Amino acid sequence: MVLASLTMLACIDNSFTNLPDDPGVNGARIEVTPSTLDFGTVRANGGAASETFTVRSIGTLPVELEALEIRGDVFGDFTLLEDPSPIGLQPGEELEIPVVFTPSATSEVTANVLVSSSDEVDSLITVQLVGSGLEGSLTLDPNPLDFGATPLLCTRDNGVTLTNDGSSDISVDGLSLDGVAFELPVPHSLPFTLTPGQSTWIDGTFLSPEIGTFTGDLLVTSDDPGGDLLGLWSGTTSDGVAMEDEWILPTAQKSDIVFSVDQSCSMSEDKWALVGQASNFINSLDSYASDWQIMVSSDDNGCNAGGILTASTANYQKTFEDAVFWAGLLADLTEALLSIADAAVEATDATECNYGFLRPDAILHVISVSDEPEQSLEETGVDWAGRVANINAKKGDPSMVKFSAIAGDYPGGCATADEGYGYWQAVNGSGGVFLSICSDWATPANMALLADASVTRDTYQLSGTPVESTIVVTVNGSTHSDWTYDSARNSVVIASDIPEGGDTVNITYDGTGACD
Repeated sequence: MVLASLTMLACIDNSFTNLPDDPGVNGARIEVTPSTLDFGTVRANGGAASETFTVRSIGTLPVELEALEIRGDVFGDFTLLEDPSPIGLQPGEELEIPVVFTPSATSEVTANVLVSSSDEVDSLITVQLVGSGLEGSLTLDPNPLDFGATPLLCTRDNGVTLTNDGSSDISVDGLSLDGVAFELPVPHSLPFTLTPGQSTWIDGTFLSPEIGTFTGDLLVTSDDPGGDLLGLWSGTTSDGVAMEDEWILPTAQKSDIVFSVDQSCSMSEDKWALVGQASNFINSLDSYASDWQIMVSSDDNGCNAGGILTASTANYQKTFEDAVFWAGLLADLTEALLSIADAAVEATDATECNYGFLRPDAILHVISVSDEPEQSLEETGVDWAGRVANINAKKGDPSMVKFSAIAGDYPGGCATADEGYGYWQAVNGSGGVFLSICSDWATPANMALLADASVTRDTYQLSGTPVESTIVVTVNGSTHSDWTYDSARNSVVIASDIPEGGDTVNITYDGTGACD
């Protein structure tokens, strides 16, 4: 996501400017100013700062900007946001190139941008990059934040997580945003305190006031010894054409998995089958990813039973077994499991019972186990679709949510189970796994299917509304043809050769210009 953010930020002021007539210097010549970009002191591991240098054609003939390259011992702390080379500059034209500094350590860092051109006198010009990392406890994630491409006069919501990574309380006394195209729609009550390890979400809105790319600065003031924290925000207003979304998949995908189990008397045998397959499910999960979280939420309030289980939890199989058997025995909503899952996901904010479970960069996998239809409408007045919509909204990205179920055959059911209405629709709308509770479902092979669904990302939500016929999907630069467009989720769903960890997925399309 950071790379996607940096790519969009690259458009900032990256346009030609016609300058007044100037007799110039004979031949093809360029001028690069300034010769040094000093980013000053920036908070390490969470802070960012941007500066620009200008490449200007000062000769009497066109000049070719051939290449831009950052070199140095720690060059990865500097990001050249766009490499427009090779590109020609007519006499008098100039190009501004933005660079972002995101220090990874508390030390002075230097690097160089090498500017290669067809300048007849000096074909290689160096711009020095200088910055220092500062020790601080507060971090923003992501930083920079990119709101992506948004149709003119439409709004797009996003935000950042502010975290105290230090060892003592920090009081935040100011949140301010500099940038006419952005606003903070949900004000925080100031001051507020973050204890060590605690996080808070800061909402933001991009207003897309006119065609172009916009930047804003989020300033966080506090009593952090590291001083103020600056967050860089960007967004682009689109006229509805030539849009591109990019995802760089993590090598090991994170997964947050919530089980909700029907506690009706008829479910005893299936609960035993589930706990008997727990080790197979987790072993399969471990073969895909080590950073997983599991909780069992079967009570009306959605609170986890036995805690949030991870690979490092002691005796997690016994904890899982106890939670499956005893959680929610007196629940009123035991046959409305999507209502329970909705409550579970909702209760993940600070101070709530499932805090720490819902992670922004993890796939959320909701697994329901029942021999009855989904009965949220009858029990709560909100049907299964409304519960799915609530869970997707809480996650913020429906393409990162999967619903799976172990339920009765649909349609029709069987002698031992009613049809899994509601669960079937949720599963098929999200690309999850539906296992028939009417069959011998408790097998290692089926557990592997559930584990695979927990970590495999086949759905990609687009940032704009596309003209479907113009969508082009590439994986690692190669065109991928086996996909469908899901208009209900505004997402591309890849059907085969699913991208894996480390792959890069690009989707280009012409946008319709309509607000999402």
